Amino acid sequence: MFGGHGVYGPEGIFAIDVDGALFLKVDAETRLLWEQADSRPFTYEKKAGQQAVMSYFALPDNAYDDPETLRHWVGLARQAASRVASRTKGRRPGRP
Repeated sequence: MFGGHGVYGPEGIFAIDVDGALFLKVDAETRLLWEQADSRPFTYEKKAGQQAVMSYFALPDNAYDDPETLRHWVGLARQAASRVASRTKGRRPGRP
């Protein structure tokens, strides 16, 4: 799907590692925070040449050197993953 590795917790996948870059889960409640941190969304090119944008944003640079900042962003990602999981619980794959 995206050519990377998923990072899972009890809430499901909350991060992906793609070529050494860490991208964390975002949702409607947290997207603005990531954008304000000048983070960028994870994108990849589909087979048909179309650009796909996933709901993961790059870990802000300052979080790599500061454990508290890293904990903050990972916490937001895990909360987003939990909200997404609670909304999709009980749905069959591919069904709205």
